Parts: sequence; structure tokens; C-alpha cells
Amino acid sequence: MIKTLSRLNVKTFLSRFARERHGAAIVEFALIVPVLLGVLAAVDDLSAVTMKEKAMRSSVSSAAQYVMRGGSDLSVARQIVLSSWTPETEDATVSAVKSCYCGSVAATCSNVCTDASIPQAYVRVSIVQPYDGWYTDTSIVAQQEVRVRWGGVSGATHRARRRWNSPWSHRC
Repeated sequence: MIKTLSRLNVKTFLSRFARERHGAAIVEFALIVPVLLGVLAAVDDLSAVTMKEKAMRSSVSSAAQYVMRGGSDLSVARQIVLSSWTPETEDATVSAVKSCYCGSVAATCSNVCTDASIPQAYVRVSIVQPYDGWYTDTSIVAQQEVRVRWGGVSGATHRARRRWNSPWSHRC
């Protein structure tokens, strides 16, 4: 190649090189493959996260249905989540937590509020699972909060309101 370059002037060499079409498809393929692989990895990540989050939401919804139908045992709600969804890692956490509020102030569920009203009770069922993706390591979260009216300390009445929380929605 160097010997050829010395015999021809540079201008002639470049004009011949520019006219040459053999191997152009290989060069174009080599340039586009990294972009296509990046897009493929992103689509794979997004679809995997979406499918996992959908399965997690379904199991959280099953536990929320249990609470809305009058179930008051939070360990049973947690078991409902685990029976309808199998965690892929041991780092996944499933929780069912009851909290009560008098207005906007946290209160104990067993006492009445200072204005003699019944505290508003909420049950939040949630799953958090770590996810190792192609581009980032993140956590997938599926949770649902159910507002119930507790009949005293032990049971819930049939009145319930469901609220979804996900990374893509805003808390109202």
C-alpha cells in the first residue's frame, strides 16, 4: 500500500478509493450494528420491567381486594401477595402496613380522634424488587393503598377506596 502510494499521487489515490464500492455494505453494517444492539437492549429492558411490574401489580391487587372485602389480617394479605407472585430474587420485599390518620395527622387506629371521629385507616400493600438491567440497576415498585373504615380495632367494613401508586403516577 505504501509502495502504491508513492507511485501515485495522493489525489489520484483518493479519487480511486472514493469510486470503489466493494465492501460498502460491510462498512455500513458495521456502523449500524452498535446502534441496533443498543436499541434492542433498551427494548428488552423496558419489556422485562413492564412484564415484571404487571405481575407484581396483579398480586398487590389481589391483596387489596382481600382488604376491601373486609379482611383485617395483614399477614394474610402478605401471604396472598406471595401466593400469587413468585419473587425472582431473595432481595424482594413484600409488605402490608396499616396506618391511621385524624385529618392529616398520624394517629393510632385503636383510639378515636380528638374531635370524636373515627380515624381514617389505610392499608398499603407493596412489593419492591431489585432489577439488574442492561443499562441500569433499579428497583421495581408495585403498591396499592386502600382506605378502609375500621370497625373498632379488629375488623374493616365494606367501604373501601383503592388508590394506585406507581413510578409513573403522581400521588393525589
